[in-house]
Parts: sequence; structure tokens; C-alpha cells
Amino acid sequence: MKSRLDKVRIGIFLGVAGLLAISHIYYFYGHFGVDDMGYARLAFDLSQGNYDWGNHYAYRLSILALTALSYTLFSINDLASGLPAMLLSLGIVYLLFDLHRDAKLGTLLIALGLYFCVRWNLFYADKLMPDIYVSAFVFFSWWSYQKLRQGKHSTSLNAIVFSLSLFLAFVSKGTVILILPLLLYYVIRDIAKGQHLRFWILVTCLHVIIYSVYFGAIAYLTGDILARFHAIDANSYFNACSYSQMPIEETYKRLSIDFFSFISRENIVIYLIIILTGAISGMRSRTIQNANNHEWLVTAAICLLSANFMTISLTSYNPTCLDIRHYLLFFPILACCCSQVIAQVREDKIALWAGLAICIAALAINRNIYDSTHILPLIGMMVLFILMLLPQFKHNYRIGSTLITLALLYPSIQYMSYSKSLNYASVKREFIDLLVREQPNTTIYCSHVAGNLGKYFLAFDSTNYKFRDIRRDSFDGNNEAFSILIKNWYCDWHSEVEENTYNEWLEYEGLVGKLRKNDKEIILVYDLKK
Repeated sequence: MKSRLDKVRIGIFLGVAGLLAISHIYYFYGHFGVDDMGYARLAFDLSQGNYDWGNHYAYRLSILALTALSYTLFSINDLASGLPAMLLSLGIVYLLFDLHRDAKLGTLLIALGLYFCVRWNLFYADKLMPDIYVSAFVFFSWWSYQKLRQGKHSTSLNAIVFSLSLFLAFVSKGTVILILPLLLYYVIRDIAKGQHLRFWILVTCLHVIIYSVYFGAIAYLTGDILARFHAIDANSYFNACSYSQMPIEETYKRLSIDFFSFISRENIVIYLIIILTGAISGMRSRTIQNANNHEWLVTAAICLLSANFMTISLTSYNPTCLDIRHYLLFFPILACCCSQVIAQVREDKIALWAGLAICIAALAINRNIYDSTHILPLIGMMVLFILMLLPQFKHNYRIGSTLITLALLYPSIQYMSYSKSLNYASVKREFIDLLVREQPNTTIYCSHVAGNLGKYFLAFDSTNYKFRDIRRDSFDGNNEAFSILIKNWYCDWHSEVEENTYNEWLEYEGLVGKLRKNDKEIILVYDLKK
């Protein structure tokens, strides 16, 4: 018979699952229209038995295989596109619960709050992008190692889960390399202590087998064992994050000021505050000398250091671009570790005073002082520290953990509201209505995102329609039965197409665009003529 506490935990888990479902059903942001539509197309091709091995995205097999399966079962639609990521996100939450099975309920609540305080974990929970896949599979791998340390499950089973999960992360996206410093730390520490040696031997053997099969299959299918890396090189281009090709000053700036500004803007600074508080407690007492206590703090610290300093290139030093997507793999681990650190220091008054002072300092230098999504989590941390400093500690810890969880959840809830304001559902409905009522063999001139979304809405069956990008294609009225120009704010914003782009294209092509009557004005349609 389940205890009352178990029922509460189940209720909380179902509540988080409900949050993920509600976020997708009622607050879906929509699609970026570029990378995600590329994955949709490749997944569709895979489901049809076609594949382009020259596209470096084609080697991200986990997202493509799961999405292709979803399309086969449920056809091409937004739910099918987001379902694998939603299930993986729910898997992350489940493992957070499992790792806090023996912890206080307040510690579990704090872990959930710390995970979702980075709003992008909820934002990407239903997106057709590989980053949540990397996050989930890395966390599955890390979870199996923690089970090994706890003496749960067999060594062989943990080694299999660890190895397969890391492989699935590798075939999701190359940013899995960011976790390498943490894994090296575990290996070196365990070898030095003479522990878990059988586990690491099994992991090494499994990796040799798995990657031999993987690269052997690539060689068989493409004729080039390094086809994946050659495809990446062929598709690479100079951008604002190509630090290895820019002056060294840009790298210094990225590693210092830019990174601190980034973690402050994205609420990652909360993890840093907790790590510093735990380190202060450890330096002045023996609270952290216990192996488990030491594990949480060091793991969290290595994750943050790796996020900043680890290179994503094996041939040159190139730290990761400051795009939150690349760091999603760290947040489940950081949330778990930092919640445990808070639980460990909750009776260390000096450490709590230090943590409160760090919060105040972070608040004072925060450039987003008027943005509640950045300030409320910091204030929540301050309230938690204050409550833990007061008498009646146990009672205050429950109250404080609940309050900070609500404060940490606020950025995700606020972003749900923002996503709703983009009105993707209306754009989609109007776009589909437009495609249904247009006559066959229509050529549609539009932004490249509108073209990508149009093909997606048509389930990649463009028999009756041809989409052309106004930035790239010229008007070809002689070979077109009927031509229209469409404009939509949602698509234009994601394409970075401005209003004058359309006017300049019409003028350059010598065309007149006659606006049709459109009461909703969601998608503006112009009939084109010379």
C-alpha cells in the first residue's frame, strides 16, 4: 500500500506531465521553420525509404528515426513531430524523481524548480530539434552511473544503459562532447580509487563494439567511414561563433564577460550561487567530506566549467556558441546536484549567510533588473536562504522549498504565455485554408520559412504547389499557370525578412501585387501580374 508521501510524489509527477501536455496543446510556440523543418523532411524521407547521406543532419539518427516512426504511426502533424521530444522530457522528469526517491519532498521540489527555471527546458520539450534528445540521453547515461554508485542494478546492466545512452546522444548531436570532462573525471577518480573497474572495462568494450558497427555501417552505406565528419565540414561556414578563426580577444571575451552575462540572462547563475554556497560550506566544515556530498558539488562545478571552457572542435580550441540549446544537456544533472547541495547546507548558518550575500550581489549587478523572469528566481533563492536561517528549520524548509519552486517555475510559465502570443495556431489554420482553396499548379512566392512550413503542412506533397524564395528566386511567369505572393509576420520574423524586401523584389521583377480581400489579415495574399 502506497504511503501518503508516495501519493503526493505521484501527484506531482502527473502534474508535471500535465504541464508538458498543456504547454504543447494550448501554448505551442510553433516551428522555427529552418532546422526543424529540415529534420521533418529528412524524417519523412527516412519513413519513405529515401535518404541523403550528404546532409550532415542525416547522421542525427536518433531524432530522425524516432520522428520517422512517429510520422508512420500518426502521420505528419505537430503532435507527431513533438511527441518523441515530449516523451524524452517526461523521461528526464521521471529520472529526477527516481534520483530523489530517498530525499525529502522539499528537495525534490527544488530539483524540479531548478530544472524548469531555465525556461528553455520546457520550450524545447516539444520541439523538432535534437537538443532535448542529447539532454535526455546524457541524463539517462549519468543516471545509470549514479545507480552503479548506489549499488542498484547489476554492473552489466548499468554498463549497457550507460553505453547505449551515450551512443544515442552521440547520434543526436555532436555537442555531446561537452560532457567529456565530467566523464573523464569519473574514470580517473574511479581508477585511482580502484572502484567500479569492471564497469569501465565493460563500457570500453561496449563502446568499441557499438562504434565499430556504427562506422562500419556508414562505410558500407556511403563508401566513406568518416562520411559524417566530412559532411559536417562540407556544411560548415564562418559565423559569429567561429572563435578559432577570430582574434584571440573574441575568445577571451566569450570565456569571461559574455559567458557571465549569458548565465545571468538565462537564470543559470542560480546554479553558480548554489555551487559557491556548497563550496563555502565544504571549506569550513566536514559536511562535504562524505563521498556522496562531494560527488554532487564537484559534478555540478565540472558541468559549469565545461559549459564555459570545453571546446567543440577536436582540431582547434573553439568554445561553444552562447546559444542555450547547446547547454540543455547539463541542466538535468545540475538540477539534481544543486538540489542535493541545498539539502546538505541547510543547517550550515554561515554558508546560508554567504549564499544570501551572493544572491544580493547577483541581484545588484543584474542588468535585467526590471525583468521578472530573471529577478524572481533570485528573490526566491534569497527567501529560501532567509527561511532556512530562521528557527523552526524543518517547517521553514518545507515552506521555502515550495516558494522557491514556484519562483523558479515562473520563467517557464511566463514563456508559455509569450509563445501563445505568437498565434501559431491561427497562422497554421489560415495557411492550410489558403493551400486548400488555391487552384492547382500555383506557384507561391514567399519567405523561406513560409515555404518550409507550407511543404510541411502539405506533408511534403508539393504536387500542386511550388514554393519559391523571394530572396533567392526570380519570377518565372512564363512557366507558371498561376502565381501569388504571401506575407505573414510569424514566417517573416523567423526568416528575418523585412517589409521592404517584398517591395524591392516586386520592383526588381517588374511586378504588381494585387492584395486580395483578407478580413483576418493573418496571411496576406497578393495575385501577381506584370
